[in-house]
Amino acid sequence: MEEACECLKALESALNGNKLYGGHTIGLVDIAANFTGFWLSIVQEASGRELLSAHKFPLLFNWSHDFVNCGIVQECLPPRKTIYWPSSKLVLQHPQ
Repeated sequence: MEEACECLKALESALNGNKLYGGHTIGLVDIAANFTGFWLSIVQEASGRELLSAHKFPLLFNWSHDFVNCGIVQECLPPRKTIYWPSSKLVLQHPQ
């Protein structure tokens, strides 16, 4: 968990106060950080563990919300309800 938090700190500091890594538009780093923006919340929900929260990483949390709710990104991501249950079974079958 500590190592993951260190990685999240690095991602948050790289935002440099911007709404997105690309500034005001989605850039390559935003796309590369897709796991944090979309998949991490699913893993957190399935595992019952919290890594990314508004309290711990406010800038990164807000970025995640803005990124996932961007129209063009929503068109490219799978519907959340179709991936949660298979993911939760996988995570729950392989605990720490």
